[in-house]
Amino acid sequence: MLGYVKRTVIRSMASPYGLAMLSYCLFLFAWLFPPALYTEYLREPDLMFLNPVTLAYFSACVAAFCLGVHLSRFFRSPTGTSATTYVTAGHPLLYLIGPLFLAACFCSVYLILLGGKINFVSLLASQHGDAIKVANEMGKEMGRWDESLPLLTAVLWWSLFRARQLRLRGAIKKLFYLIFFPSIGVGVLTCVATVDRTSLMPIILGCLVIALYYKSRGTNVRLGNLLLTGLASATGITAIFLLFSFLRGALAIDVLMTSVLGYTIVSYNRLTGLLLGVMHYAYEGRGVYLSRYVLEDAKLNNVLHLIDRFGWPNGLTLWQSEFLSTSASGLNATFIWSGAFGYIYSDLGWWAPLYVCLVGVLAGYLWARFTAGKTVGVVLYPWVGFWILTWFSTNSIFGSNFIRYIEFAVVLSFYDWVFLRKAGRAEDNVTIAEPPFTLLPDRGIF
Repeated sequence: MLGYVKRTVIRSMASPYGLAMLSYCLFLFAWLFPPALYTEYLREPDLMFLNPVTLAYFSACVAAFCLGVHLSRFFRSPTGTSATTYVTAGHPLLYLIGPLFLAACFCSVYLILLGGKINFVSLLASQHGDAIKVANEMGKEMGRWDESLPLLTAVLWWSLFRARQLRLRGAIKKLFYLIFFPSIGVGVLTCVATVDRTSLMPIILGCLVIALYYKSRGTNVRLGNLLLTGLASATGITAIFLLFSFLRGALAIDVLMTSVLGYTIVSYNRLTGLLLGVMHYAYEGRGVYLSRYVLEDAKLNNVLHLIDRFGWPNGLTLWQSEFLSTSASGLNATFIWSGAFGYIYSDLGWWAPLYVCLVGVLAGYLWARFTAGKTVGVVLYPWVGFWILTWFSTNSIFGSNFIRYIEFAVVLSFYDWVFLRKAGRAEDNVTIAEPPFTLLPDRGIF
């Protein structure tokens, strides 16, 4: 019985349930964080410490999300396939590196264009990263080129997943990773050049979700090894946060520690402020915090005129208003996030768990597509996993990138339909012979 429970826990680590429990543990850490130490670092009162309303609300949202994941089984049909089913392509390496190389090239051109607009190398070297953040929001002024980083992110997730499914061996495997890791480097460098954590974290956490999924499917995997991998990953992500804080001018250890806390557990203090009525957003109750896409997409607003019709602010105005709202509540306005559930609460109040439940249904559906190896799940589920793991940040689930990922998933689905076919099934520790040459599509797998 104990062995069965242990195997179930291991195999659920990368699922919406497992990721939700990881985020819930971070919330409990914040809820129990010593208030004196919190105030010393953040220079604001600790409202969340042992607050029963905050615990009840956050727990209700997590429970509603898990309920939605459970209910998703009624909205999908059983596929009978699994991502552990290996697949074949006529030329596996060419199949993988074609989209990967093109996406990396597009992102490299975007990076060069950024360099033509502002000397980010000098600014970063002098720790003036904040100047880049406010330099006219460069990416949004470059047309379609600003989609190159989301494109590279989606292709990185897709190629890593398919490489594991193809079970590359020998020189082909080495050549793939010789291209894959520099492509990650291009994405990371672009994020560093723009001092943009919100674009870097999806790359890292999405790849981590895929790696965790395959690692949890191994035959001899141990829970301790998985937890050690998770701890090492958390340490690496923290180091990246510290690097970005350093590039933005932070030098002292206490300042760096404040930055780490400020971009994680502090959001739950703002959530508590919203729940207690201490803090109010300027545009609360108008639906603007449920999806930033309706505010940020110029084409949508040019056609439907949503901003004018409903009196909504644009994305920049909404972002600036959060600093004023945080400051007016007596909290440190350096950090404005109230967590995904906080933003949802500002629009829906205690109806928020219902909304979270519906998102859970979507997460469960995409998890099923992901585990079945369907392209839509391979591209979209890592984004959902990123959102779950960053419940402490913004409510990004239906942001502009989500719409872009849907577009990329459609293109990659057609690409897979042409060049990929289901070949069979094998355990992770069994060596698979190189697949025969084939270009025949198996329409059933997509």
